[in-house]
Amino acid sequence: VSSTSTTSSSQPVTTTPTQPQSADTFLTAGPLSPASSSLVAAPQTLAVAAAQTTGRSLYVSTSGNNTSDGSSANPYATIAYGVSQLRAGDTLYINAGTYQQSGGGAVFTASGTADSHITVQGVGNVIIEGTGTTTISGYAVASNFNPAFDTGGQDYIDFRNLTVNNLRAPVKASTGSSYIDIDGVKADRDHFGVWVDGSDHVSVHNMMITNCRNGVRTDSTAGV
Repeated sequence: VSSTSTTSSSQPVTTTPTQPQSADTFLTAGPLSPASSSLVAAPQTLAVAAAQTTGRSLYVSTSGNNTSDGSSANPYATIAYGVSQLRAGDTLYINAGTYQQSGGGAVFTASGTADSHITVQGVGNVIIEGTGTTTISGYAVASNFNPAFDTGGQDYIDFRNLTVNNLRAPVKASTGSSYIDIDGVKADRDHFGVWVDGSDHVSVHNMMITNCRNGVRTDSTAGV
C-alpha cells in the first residue's frame, strides 16, 4: 500500500454511493489530481462473492432516542448506540444531519458473514464532526484521536455515504478484522483518510480525502 500523500486545499465533493460490488478491492493510493490535490483510491480487483442483505433495518436520527426501538418511526439518537445493536445481516441507516463526536466513536461488537454483511449507510448528507483541533506539522487536525468507527476485530462490515470531519479517521479497520468495505465516504481535516491497523481484505471505493495529514495509514498489516 502506498500511503503518504497529504492534502491541503480541496473542498469535499459530494459522492454517490454505489451498490455493494461483487469484487474485493485491494487498496492502492492513486495519483494526486492536479485540479483538486486530493488523494483518490485506485482499486485493483479480485473476484469474491457479493454480499446479501438478510437482516433488520435500524435507524439513527439527530432527533431520535436511545430508548426507542430503532425503527424508522422511532430511531435511535446516537450512532454508537445504533452500532452496538447490530448483528449479521443488519443495516444501520443514519438519517441526514450533523452528529457531533466529542469522545470515542462507534465500536463494533458483532461480525457480519460472507453472505450477510453488516452495513452502515448514510441517508442524504450525513456528517460526523469531531470537536477541537490541534496543529501538527503545519496542519490543523483533530484533537480528538478517536475514529468515527472502529471495526473492533469484527468482519464483513460495509460503510456507505458518510462524511467524517476532524477526527482520527472515518474508519479504523482494527486488528483481526477482515472484509471491510468503504464506499462513498469523504474525509476532511482528519489525521488519516483511511486507517488500516492489523486487518486484511480492506476495500475502498469512491472516496475523497482532503486536508488530512495522511491519505492512508497502515500498521502491522498484511494482505491488504
